[in-house]
Amino acid sequence: MELSASLLRQLDNPNLSLNQRAELCCQLAKRYEDVGQLETARQAMGKLWQRIGERPVIEGLGPSTAAEVPLRPGILTSWIGSCN
Repeated sequence: MELSASLLRQLDNPNLSLNQRAELCCQLAKRYEDVGQLETARQAMGKLWQRIGERPVIEGLGPSTAAEVPLRPGILTSWIGSCN
């Protein structure tokens, strides 16, 4: 979880662009997902994705980040659904 702590510290940087923040949220969510902490992974998406059933927020993101952001909630929704 050392890497997760590093990502959390990076997210505290107020100078991050919207794209950088979104990419870090996705990376953090993936780390939590990899260790089976699915609810924490969902929370790591922050304001980009609030809950299952809602589309992630991609407005204002660059094309590649806007394409990446919906993937993480999709995967998480699948994992959470299969666990329930």
